[in-house]
Amino acid sequence: MARRVLGVVVALAIAGGVRYGISRAFHHNDHDDVIPSSSDSSAAASFAVGGCVKITVQPRVLASNPRNGELKSQPEYGSVKCADRTAYAKITALDVADGSTVNPLGGTSSVADVGCPPDTDEIVALTNGFSGQKSTGCLRNLAAPHPGDAGGGGGLIRAGDCLQVFDSYSDDLSEVPCTNEEWTAGGVSFGKVWFGRIDGRVDAKIQCPPEATYSVEIQSSGQGVLCVAKDGGWLPGVGDCVDTSSFYFAIPSAQPRRRPCTDQDLATQITALVPAGQSCPAGSSPSRLPGFLQTACGRRL
Repeated sequence: MARRVLGVVVALAIAGGVRYGISRAFHHNDHDDVIPSSSDSSAAASFAVGGCVKITVQPRVLASNPRNGELKSQPEYGSVKCADRTAYAKITALDVADGSTVNPLGGTSSVADVGCPPDTDEIVALTNGFSGQKSTGCLRNLAAPHPGDAGGGGGLIRAGDCLQVFDSYSDDLSEVPCTNEEWTAGGVSFGKVWFGRIDGRVDAKIQCPPEATYSVEIQSSGQGVLCVAKDGGWLPGVGDCVDTSSFYFAIPSAQPRRRPCTDQDLATQITALVPAGQSCPAGSSPSRLPGFLQTACGRRL
């Protein structure tokens, strides 16, 4: 799916780097050596459900950073027989959504629900070589890896997948692989490099399972609320510290930034997550965190 951190204020720019290196350049690295197939083994120029695709134009590196990896353009695809040695993915659905929902930079997933089958590895824009007609295609790789599997970092967003968030927790997010890589800054670990793990998809926040502490709404015809559990990610939880100013004065679309708890006078520690309407523990005061399923309480250090 597609629509993706942090002084010593730990800025969300680091999280942006994670997206830059993983989500953008994750899927096509294994196909950089694709070679053209012979003309007698290629299928017609049109795409069809059940047919296969090959890469005809490789992704171009748009930008590169030694720390964050490569930002690549989207490859171009051609129709090919599934038995051809250059075929790498099968089309499982076509024209499921407007092409504008596809990540223009070649990401493997879409946080928006575009109607692809559950086992989709990638959602792409396909262009007919003769007519120039464009369509949105759902692909399943012919061989591993399968980023569309739960936790793989691509395909349809589902329980078990991991999310990364950027500039604000609610306005810019991406599905990323559930790696074991830790995010550290200044010798302090904030958890995994991803934000949290999806614990369920529901129609309303009140339906989220008890393990979830955070929610995100996505474009979907149904079950448009993602219930997110910390589960080792850097999503702030009880005992974690955040930037004091953003914790108490957050605007609806913004969220607090993580801080080391050693940042005296600058950090606030989350002491509890309490049901709406319930008072915070003594010495703590409530935050304006809009994404949390319960009221976040904190005390200044």
